[in-house]
Amino acid sequence: MIEEIRTERVQVCPICGSGGSQVLYTNLTDHIFTAPGEWTLKQCHSCGTAYLDPRLTQEEIGKAYETYSTHAAASNQPNSDVLARRFYEGLRSGYLSRYWGYTRGTKRWQRLLGPLLRFFPRPQSQLDSDVMYLGASPGRSLLDVGCGSGELTARMQNLGWQVEGLDFDAIAVREARKHGFEVRLGTLEEQSYPDESFDAIIMSHVVEHVHDPFALLAECNRILKPGGRMVALTPNARSLCHRVFRIHWRGLEPPRHLQIFDPLSLQSLVTRAGFERVSIRTTVRSTSWMFVRSYLLWRKGHISESEPASLVTKLCGLAVQHLAWFILQIRPYVGEEVVMVAVKDE
Repeated sequence: MIEEIRTERVQVCPICGSGGSQVLYTNLTDHIFTAPGEWTLKQCHSCGTAYLDPRLTQEEIGKAYETYSTHAAASNQPNSDVLARRFYEGLRSGYLSRYWGYTRGTKRWQRLLGPLLRFFPRPQSQLDSDVMYLGASPGRSLLDVGCGSGELTARMQNLGWQVEGLDFDAIAVREARKHGFEVRLGTLEEQSYPDESFDAIIMSHVVEHVHDPFALLAECNRILKPGGRMVALTPNARSLCHRVFRIHWRGLEPPRHLQIFDPLSLQSLVTRAGFERVSIRTTVRSTSWMFVRSYLLWRKGHISESEPASLVTKLCGLAVQHLAWFILQIRPYVGEEVVMVAVKDE
C-alpha cells in the first residue's frame, strides 16, 4: 500500500462477523476517479459479502472522493422541450400516477397510456427507482442519506415529500445547498436526530460506502416513525455483469465501495438491525450502463465517467439488459442492483 493514505485491516467480515473468507481479486486500482492505492477484495464464506481488506480509514476516506461524480451540480430544470421528450414525460407521469399514486398534474391520456411502460423493462425499472419505490405521501418527511449534490433530493421534493438531505462529502453538500436544499454534513449517527423523526429514509448507493453498515441501518430504524419505510439501492455481487466481467466490473469501484452485498447478506443485515418486514429484489435498471462501462474498462483498462462508447457497444448493452430481464424471471437475484424495502413495525 502506498504511503499517501492510511488504511486499516478488516479482521472479520464487516457484515456478519465471520472470520472465514477467500480472496476474490488482488491489485485492484481506481480506474475511474484515480484515487491512490491498490486493493484486495475478499469474500466472506458465511454470508457471501465481498469486502475490501485492507480499506481506507474513516479519517482518510475523503481522499477517495476528491474527484467523485457527486460533486456535479444538481438541477431542478426540465430537459429540453422536444416533442419526443414531452411524450415520454407524459407516459412517465401516467405511470407514476397509476402505480405509485403521484397524480398531481396528470392528464387523462397520460393515465391511460402510462401502463404501456410496464412492457419495457428499462424505463419501468428506472421510473420505480426514480421514486425510490415509495408511494405518494404529500407533506410527509423524508431523509435522503447520501444525497450528494441533490439530484434525488430535488426529485422527491418535487413529488411532494418534505425532504432533508445528508452527506459526509463537504463539496457535495455545498453544491446541494446552493440549490436551496436543507442538507446536513456528516454521518447519520453524528446528527442525533430524535426518535421517530421521519416517515421514510432513502439511500441510493450508500450502504456499500460506509464503514459500519449495521450501525447505519440500526440508526435508520431508531429515527423512523412506526410504519415508516427505509429503501436502499446497492450493487449486487451476484449480478450478471459481475459474473461476466469479474475484475473489470464497474460495480467494484475500489476504494469507495468498502463492501458489496448480495441480496441474502443484505436481508440478513437489515433484519439484525431491527426490521422484521423486509422485501428484497434485484432489478435490471442499470444493466445497460453497467455493461457498457465494464466493457470499456475491460477494453481500455482506465476510463473517465464521460468516456464515449460506440453505438454498437450501446446497442449491445441494451440487448444484454433485455437478456438479463428474461433471466431475472427464472433467477431473481441476477439483476445489477439490489432493492431493499424495510418497514418499521407499528
